[in-house]
Amino acid sequence: MATHTFVLLVRVTAKQYTDASRQLRDGSLNTSPLALALIEQGTYKLSGHIAKRITLMDIATGRRYSGSMPAGLTKYLAGFRRGVRVVEDHEFELVLVSDEE
Repeated sequence: MATHTFVLLVRVTAKQYTDASRQLRDGSLNTSPLALALIEQGTYKLSGHIAKRITLMDIATGRRYSGSMPAGLTKYLAGFRRGVRVVEDHEFELVLVSDEE
């Protein structure tokens, strides 16, 4: 199997952050501003993340891509969970790898 590596730039807007915060307050414990940004982008969806690893799924093919969680994104999402207010947009660069079938 060949390995396919690429970089994905994800922009999370302040509006997406606010919307995710509202969803979290309303009881949706799995929400995140990153998930909303990916949904709006329309190509990938968040399959899972932990402090050091992130996994996305290609919506069209179902193929999964994973990579290291950037430190800035880890800090950003931890702030989201703690209720830190964010009023500016943020961009995160994800380096993702997939095993091609």
